[in-house]
Amino acid sequence: MIRACLVVFLVLVVGRGVSLAGGLRDFDDSWPIDSLTARMLLATPETGRISGHGLQVMAGQGRLFEMPELSQRFLAMKGNITGKTMAIKIAAQWERTGSGLFVADHLEGRVLLGQSPSWGIAAHWMRQTLGANPEDASLQWALLWELGLGFGDFKGRMHLEWPLKISADELGGRRRNNLLNLTLSNNEFAAALVVDRHDDGSPKAGFHLLLALDRGLGLEFRADPSTGSLGPGLTLVRGGLMLRTSHVIHPHLGVTHRLMLVVSKASGGV
Repeated sequence: MIRACLVVFLVLVVGRGVSLAGGLRDFDDSWPIDSLTARMLLATPETGRISGHGLQVMAGQGRLFEMPELSQRFLAMKGNITGKTMAIKIAAQWERTGSGLFVADHLEGRVLLGQSPSWGIAAHWMRQTLGANPEDASLQWALLWELGLGFGDFKGRMHLEWPLKISADELGGRRRNNLLNLTLSNNEFAAALVVDRHDDGSPKAGFHLLLALDRGLGLEFRADPSTGSLGPGLTLVRGGLMLRTSHVIHPHLGVTHRLMLVVSKASGGV
């Protein structure tokens, strides 16, 4: 009963959706360092390397604040096609947060064209249901821009995502919490900075660090200062499989656990 009342409070009083989760509300917000960057850092000849193109399929689940009523399920597919003069990146994903009293469904698709820089567009559809009353669905669009980076031993990317329409009255608010994602990596670690803005227009930032340990194992650390949330995670690479976990602690609401399995085409290894 107490948990159900807290769900109602999160949905109705705090704001639409579960806004107290801040920059960690969406499932893949746990990993600003994308799966391809993580695999390229951790993979070895023993664990199996992959090229920078091909297909990735992802599936995951989790719980916001350890609450069964705020369970999360996630499915995604990403593909890169690289030629001599043109590159295409495509992605599609589905996410569901909640069960029973509160349910929010997200569908998203995105396309990027070009090698560096590349340009693209994203479309995000959302509908949430409180009790037996589904609200009208919303459709949001965003422009994408991405630039490859290189500084000595470091390589990375800068990704910008600018919504074409921002309104606090839109259903569920704006989904993404990373207008800017700056990721850099070398042979020992990868780091990501995500930047967004609060409702009053002031900037906010989040951080993600992935340390390469040994034989395809990596230790992760995620921080979201806007909510005071932080916590560790692990990434393990074996052949074409990668397992990622995230355990982020909110100072008042508890731990958000997430687990994601990524399947890619690998060359060599087991």
